[in-house]
Amino acid sequence: MSEVAVAMPRAHAACVAAVLLAAARVSGSGGGAGSGATPPEVHAAMRWYAERGGSLSPALEVRPSAACGGGLGVFATAPLEPRQVVGSFPLGATVSAACALHDAELGPAARAYLREHAPDGESIVLAAFLAHVRARTRDRPDAASAHAYAAYVNSLPWGDGHGDVPDSLAAHPLIAPLAAGSAGGARDVQLAQHVADARESAAQVGELLAGIAAPRPDAAACLRAVALVASRTFDFSTPLRAAGISLDGDGGLVHGRCVAVPVFDCLNHPSAAALAAHGDAGRRFQEHTILDACLRWRMVPAAGATATAAGGAAAPGAPASIAVLAPSALKVRAGDELWMWYGNAGWGEQNREAWEAKEVKFLAQYGFVPWE
Repeated sequence: MSEVAVAMPRAHAACVAAVLLAAARVSGSGGGAGSGATPPEVHAAMRWYAERGGSLSPALEVRPSAACGGGLGVFATAPLEPRQVVGSFPLGATVSAACALHDAELGPAARAYLREHAPDGESIVLAAFLAHVRARTRDRPDAASAHAYAAYVNSLPWGDGHGDVPDSLAAHPLIAPLAAGSAGGARDVQLAQHVADARESAAQVGELLAGIAAPRPDAAACLRAVALVASRTFDFSTPLRAAGISLDGDGGLVHGRCVAVPVFDCLNHPSAAALAAHGDAGRRFQEHTILDACLRWRMVPAAGATATAAGGAAAPGAPASIAVLAPSALKVRAGDELWMWYGNAGWGEQNREAWEAKEVKFLAQYGFVPWE
């Protein structure tokens, strides 16, 4: 998802909001913001997050979102004040490649892979970790006690017929076969290359797990893990680098390029279709810039060496927590879905070719184009 603490210029943000608003008007209105029960696996992940020191405002809930392809979203259950802190979490409440280093079975292979492929290897190692935990715990009634990260991993949309989590990745281009005869245009050729790259990444995940005793994930699960890492993680590398923090402590192998945060990885990105499905979303984005209408992150410095990195190791100088703030100007109403800006999807590029390349990359990563 988005890189933390990278701000979009306000004039730029206003233009993006105008484009989304215009597209939403063309799309028409949908059937509301969505409703329904929170899957039990997500409740378990929320408890796991809280047990590790993560906090979540009682004014927030995770539930199905009709605005975003039937997946989950984060909604306000009560009005929020601008810049209100709606959650915070220590590094120990996140999931990254550092977690694989502490896994009894995967740890040695993960460490060797990161030493050879750092820093680009973080996504492969994290995908391998997710697929490994899923294979180990998917069919076990005692999953939570079978692996320390099972509660979070099993809250993800694996699409394997186990559990009640809606499969929000079913139509993702990395998962769904490309339509026959769709490889003629430049956009389709670029997308096909991204799909091929993802399948190569999935093969590397399988190779990384080859030396582990069964049960091991199959090729479909490895590809699904690659798509999960691509679409649901955040890039914390810039603020962590500025603070001199490595998520694996003194090892210096995990820099936070892809970090999963339970609950907040359910935040959706605003798109024309999603805004159209929210009756008043057009007015909201007309009155506020993207920067003022989306949630923001803030690194909170520690008073001392109090934070913990993945695995429980002390991280001297680490931030005590990462705070999640309500929109800076938009007054969120009860029932509103909350949004996180993932990236610009080509907006602001200097020419059409660069725009289309970034747009296709966004599509391959997140499964949709925000202007559609």
